[in-house]
Amino acid sequence: MSNGATMMVSDLEPHPFSEELFKQDEPSSRFIQSIDEELENPIIVNQDGLILDGVRRWKAATALDWDSIPVDTRDYGSTEMEQLAILRHNDDREETFSQKMRIALQYKELVAPMMEKRIEQSEKVDFADLSENSPQLDLADAEGKTTRELVGDRIGWSGSKFYYARKVWEAAEGGENYSSDISDFAKELVKDLDGDKKSVYGAWTDLKERIERESSSPTNEVPWNSIEKANLLNELRTVETIYDVTEPEITTEESWTVGLQKLSQAYDDHSGEPVKAGEAPIFVYLMERNGLANLSEDDDSVAGSIAARRPDADLLDELYNERDIAPLELAIRYGVTESLVRFWLREDDISMKRGDFSESQLRMMNLN
Repeated sequence: MSNGATMMVSDLEPHPFSEELFKQDEPSSRFIQSIDEELENPIIVNQDGLILDGVRRWKAATALDWDSIPVDTRDYGSTEMEQLAILRHNDDREETFSQKMRIALQYKELVAPMMEKRIEQSEKVDFADLSENSPQLDLADAEGKTTRELVGDRIGWSGSKFYYARKVWEAAEGGENYSSDISDFAKELVKDLDGDKKSVYGAWTDLKERIERESSSPTNEVPWNSIEKANLLNELRTVETIYDVTEPEITTEESWTVGLQKLSQAYDDHSGEPVKAGEAPIFVYLMERNGLANLSEDDDSVAGSIAARRPDADLLDELYNERDIAPLELAIRYGVTESLVRFWLREDDISMKRGDFSESQLRMMNLN
């Protein structure tokens, strides 16, 4: 940072990233006059003279024919950090829905890799020595938050509001998952949102109703009611049903292994075959969730608690849908079985994807 420094006005220009997102209008005569009377803060630039914050002040200085202007030169170390800084410096801007979405999606693209490190717990950012101006401070309070929630914070929305907004935005952008009629309808919704004629949730509700009415739901989504109507993945419901029936026979005075044995025997009695290795952890998860077991207190268990590994609904949805991480890979990441991951998706009513089913299974669900 350089204090008291100035640069020639003609040597400066807006940062391309800022121009793409914000497209500043020419400053008003009143604003130009206020700058002529007093420039309270220097404009912030990088070492190449690209303006990170203060484009309107620079335009005012240009209109006033100033030769030089006070600057605060900063080096953020990378293009990504520089772009995050631009977003941070423009926190107080009033934006339309479309502008907010462009900012939010850029921000998501920038922070997602950092959040991935947090999610995987393979690397944590040390925030202790960061200055108050560091864009990485956006992640300092990210513990327990999803990328969706962090992006929502950036633009003043909840994580859920950003999720609904993104669905409307994606439909308006079109693509193979949406018919042209749905896309055109979503574009009109975006116009209404830009004009403050409709709430984000209202627009999402309208879009969802239109999709259902036209039977043109995104081709990649397979809802659980379709799965179960086609009698697919019935083992998940079977495991849950057997657990519900057998639970009264399980007590906290017994080892969790005794409870598992009771559940396994009940499964065998019901199905005529032993419970599969991939499905047995669902029993243990349900016992832990209901306070009937805790593997983390078992000295002989190196696995630790299974229930403690479960991501919350928002994070699970983010990993599966937004990051496109398949159930098998999620199972490996969390040290559980693929059947348990599918059970979690079912618990949270997170629709599965066509790619998770064979062509014959899709035909059984009338999705082929």
